[in-house]
This record gives sequence, structure tokens and C-alpha cells, in this order.
Amino acid sequence: MNNIEMKPLKSKKPKMWIGTWFFITFILGASVILYFRPTKIVTVKEEVRPVEPKCYCILNEYTKEICKPEYKWDPLMAISAMYAESGGNVNAININTNNTVDFSLFQLNSHWLAEFSLLELTDPMKNIKTASIVWERSGWSAWFAVGTDRWRDIFNRLENCTFEEGK
Repeated sequence: MNNIEMKPLKSKKPKMWIGTWFFITFILGASVILYFRPTKIVTVKEEVRPVEPKCYCILNEYTKEICKPEYKWDPLMAISAMYAESGGNVNAININTNNTVDFSLFQLNSHWLAEFSLLELTDPMKNIKTASIVWERSGWSAWFAVGTDRWRDIFNRLENCTFEEGK
């Protein structure tokens, strides 16, 4: 038995280089993917707003009257006040809680009957003329609706309008 050479048995250890190779390949691949992918720090969602239709305001005989240069008021403020008060209804009548009555386009109050006739308060064209006199004396404070959200909304819409002649 002396002639027999004894070699140590090779143990079947797992080959570490294969696992290491997979690990290095994984790390390199992940690094490349992460490096070249598009990065977004903040995502901005673009808000799509509908295009507002162009505003056209029709000038009728009453709005034309309000816009005459003989009246010293701002025509847009006056038209806004008129629409906020009566909605443009020439026949608008409102009975208030204190038993006074408001008439026509500018909703002139019946307490003005001490100075103006009923016709001056109720006839639409005379109502505009009378409203201008009231405005010259009291400013816009004589109208409840001026300064309200309703008046502001109307004024803001009219401010960006193109005016056209009514048919």
C-alpha cells in the first residue's frame, strides 16, 4: 500500500465566482437602468381650460341711453348697476320690507316721489335720466346692489365685452 499515492479528495464546494458574477451583473444592470431612465422630480398636470367664448353685449335703446356722454357716470358701472338691480326688466317693481317700492330699470325707490313724478320713476328712459340725477347727488351708495357679488360679476363680464348694435 505504500505504492498507492493518496491524494486528498477534492471537496465539491460551490463555485463562488459564479454567484459573484451574477451579483456584479445585477448591480451593474440596475445601475445602468437607474442611470438612464428619465427622472421626473415633479409631475405637473397641465390644466386644460376651455376657451371662453367671446362676449358680445347687445346695445339696446336703454343701454345706448345710459352710455350717452351727457351722463357723467361710468357707463359700465351704470349698466352693471341697472342689470344687478332689475335684470334689465323695464317693468320691474319690487316691494321692500319697509313698504317702499322700487321701480323700473334702476329700481328707484318710491321715497324719491317727494322730488320726482311717478312717470319719472316708472318710464324706462325717464328712469335712466332720474337715476343719473340721483347718482350725481348720492353716488352709487343709493343702490343696494352696487358692490354686491351680483354687481361685481356683471361688471367683470361687461368689462371684457365687445359691444354690438342690437337689431
